[in-house]
Amino acid sequence: MSTKPLTCLTILLFLCVHSAYSNGRFYPGYYIDKNGDSVACTIEYNYWYRNPGSIVVMVGNTKKTLGPADIRRFRVTGYDEYQSASVTYHLNPRGGQDLPLQYSDETATRDCFLRVMIRGTYSLFELTFADRGYFFISEQGGPMRELILRAKTADDVMVLDEQYKSVLSEMMTREHISDQDIVHLKYTPGKLAFVVNRLNQAHGGSQTVAIAPKGPKTKPLRMEIFAGGMLNTFPSTYETVYGTGKMGSTFSPEFGLGLRYNLNRRFSAFSVGLSLGFSTFSAHSTQNGNADTKVLSPGVWYDSTNYSESQTVSNSMLMTNLYVMYTFTQWAKGNLYARVGIDVNYLLNAGDSSGKAYLTSNYTQTSFVHYFGFAPTPDGSGQGSVPLIHLVSRAVCYNFSAGAAFDRQRIELTYCTPMQLARGGRGLSFTMGSFGLTYYYSILK
Repeated sequence: MSTKPLTCLTILLFLCVHSAYSNGRFYPGYYIDKNGDSVACTIEYNYWYRNPGSIVVMVGNTKKTLGPADIRRFRVTGYDEYQSASVTYHLNPRGGQDLPLQYSDETATRDCFLRVMIRGTYSLFELTFADRGYFFISEQGGPMRELILRAKTADDVMVLDEQYKSVLSEMMTREHISDQDIVHLKYTPGKLAFVVNRLNQAHGGSQTVAIAPKGPKTKPLRMEIFAGGMLNTFPSTYETVYGTGKMGSTFSPEFGLGLRYNLNRRFSAFSVGLSLGFSTFSAHSTQNGNADTKVLSPGVWYDSTNYSESQTVSNSMLMTNLYVMYTFTQWAKGNLYARVGIDVNYLLNAGDSSGKAYLTSNYTQTSFVHYFGFAPTPDGSGQGSVPLIHLVSRAVCYNFSAGAAFDRQRIELTYCTPMQLARGGRGLSFTMGSFGLTYYYSILK
């Protein structure tokens, strides 16, 4: 197989990954230094999923890297606010497969940028690592207190230590709020924020800061343009004029437009999409050899043919794709996702005057007569073109993709199952599958 398509795919992958991992955009904001002074600046912001260990800011024409020990807090205007703090948290997992048999009291202490969820008499903060997240509460700007949730296993059943409920129940009692529903309180940002807001309101209408978004607010509907390349494979063999053929892999471009709708509430990790794209494919195969073409008198004489035969197939496709996408994990740079869908592809080239498209074989041949005991005698030559396989006008396949999304951009690897292109002729089966690398950019967000 030619290495040219693989080289093109490798170069495209490098360029896409380089673009995705380049520095984030700078957004207006400010930070509070150790003296309590507010410094206007722009902040390099990447819609962090995990709390940043440091930030890069531009003050005038000066670029600085600041950590939790350097400033009190910072805010990206319109997006997130983070506060510097030294916090102690339990290392015991809160779920998963490998749970301990006993709750662990092991803790770690770290200087962090805590994400501010609510600021008031009672303030709520979030700290997210790769393996789990933590929440902290502070009263009257005092020390951070971990809202503890730990898990262990007993008789193959997960048992939870939900100390955060007791802490919040104590505060609600102090503020004369009924805590009868605290037993059902989930350890999630929205549920905890609801309770902390009630505490602030009961304290005398203290001013609060609503839960801060992670990244920009997005509309549920996105319009995307896309472009990329496909490595087309032809796994089927087919009967030719004189033997058997098989197409080699080829590379082709693709581009198009799509719509994607993000579901909400409990299905927020899911989205559905519909896209319309255009691509072409062209493949070629050649065979050379000698074949016994006629035996008129066994053991006396027969005909043989030296031949050179080549097949070509090409067409353009209008590609429609309906899919479901699931975002299953995140990290500081963006989201990882997987999707599955169905393609309905329409072949656009009608082919000959009858409106039929074919896989065609062009051949040249020279025939010889063989009499036993004599040298072969030339018996004519010729050339011709023979349609071998009548192509379908519509082909269906399934596709499976994995990719990464970065704000408006997506990079995606796709495998499409072989689709049947043969309607009839010498090939009962002539299929084409593909591996694709595609770049998406949202123009409506």
